[in-house]
Amino acid sequence: MDPTLNAFFGLSAERPNEPVAIGRGLHWTRAELARDVTFLGEALSRWLDRNGGGAGSIVALLVAPGSEFLATFLACRRAKACVLMMDARLTLDEQSRIAGGVGARCIWRPPADPEKRGLEGEIEHLPGCARLPEAACIKLSSGSTSEPAGIIVPPESLLSDGRALISSMGLQPEDRILSTLPMSHSYGLSVLATPAWILGATLVFPIREGELEAADRFQATVFPSVPSWYEAQLGLTADEMLAPSLRLMVSAGAPLRPSTARMWREKHGRGIHVLYGSSECGGITYDRTGRGAERGCVGTAVEGVEVMLSDDGLVSVHSPAVATGYITADVSRRTRIEAGRFYTEDLARFEGGELYLEGRRSEWINVKGEKVNPREVEAVLETLSGVREVVVIGKKLPGGRGEGVRAVIACEEGALGFRDVAAWCRERLAHYKCPRSLALVRELPRTERGKLDRQALQSL
Repeated sequence: MDPTLNAFFGLSAERPNEPVAIGRGLHWTRAELARDVTFLGEALSRWLDRNGGGAGSIVALLVAPGSEFLATFLACRRAKACVLMMDARLTLDEQSRIAGGVGARCIWRPPADPEKRGLEGEIEHLPGCARLPEAACIKLSSGSTSEPAGIIVPPESLLSDGRALISSMGLQPEDRILSTLPMSHSYGLSVLATPAWILGATLVFPIREGELEAADRFQATVFPSVPSWYEAQLGLTADEMLAPSLRLMVSAGAPLRPSTARMWREKHGRGIHVLYGSSECGGITYDRTGRGAERGCVGTAVEGVEVMLSDDGLVSVHSPAVATGYITADVSRRTRIEAGRFYTEDLARFEGGELYLEGRRSEWINVKGEKVNPREVEAVLETLSGVREVVVIGKKLPGGRGEGVRAVIACEEGALGFRDVAAWCRERLAHYKCPRSLALVRELPRTERGKLDRQALQSL
């Protein structure tokens, strides 16, 4: 049996009446979840047998926000299926294209109403016949610049990452974790679903209220979120206070600006703990102090993880949580996972045992042969009055003349102009690092994961 599934059934037998998910109108016990997993798993197994599937068949699972994922993912594993995790917000064309690209046997769209159990009308048969009996799931890369790659994750890696993060973050069985992240993504899978399955933590779903209101109403103790949420919360005119029960605030999925971390502590008296990770290996580093983000660091290695830097500063990771490979047409990507080691494209440095990220190698800008690190330019622009957020990208120049530095700045209308930005940078940066063009926007474009939308940025 899948080790996560085995751990879940063991916990359910020990504590059947404890809640696994709560919210307004929602109270789901472990015994009820175990019953649903068994029922749906057996139904899916029969469907696969009738339709030429078997152990390792790939089931593309459409994961809508909410508690239903807790049952459907484990049901797939009980049926010995490999789960392709897809966000329910994908279009029908994207669903079919991505699922077909990995050879999925079917797409399973769970019902919106949890009371309506069964598979009739929920499963779309596909011609794919690929099998991955050694894999628990396939995570999808962000796909911000190309078709998403499938990341093959064995059950042992999934469980190892969950246990390492539970230990590193100090999560406890009595914790109530506010659930607003998509569990179809690596971050939500590891810090929401896995603690609910194997630790006994309870997930709190803010079904009809705001995050902080739900945290107060249901006495949530842990809240994992993304930098854009913290930025938006600080920008509200209403003075919402944190629930006294909240002991741990976490940020991951994208870099958290030091100024945001400092402002959050000044306003709420509590720090934000940053988590740095990747879909290929789960958690990499975690700031156990809650003050690292204010210095611009992402903490120290997650338990059981070895973090190394190459001579040119590239981060590589060795741990039991590393995936086994990719499903992708991109040959260069396949070399990034090798024998339990993942080679990232992130540049970093160590200071006092803490890791400081310095951007991604693939995002450096080539200006007439000079290499420009966007993070260096962003750090300068972040100190300019009026700049709320900024991202620096390379913009191809007409006539094949290489790249130019372009700044995209989020600010209030009329607060800044190109002359302000140019003058500020000329005093602080070499001329080739200074932005040649500028886009001023109210908000930076982001994906549903809270990451910067690189395609949208290029069109600005």
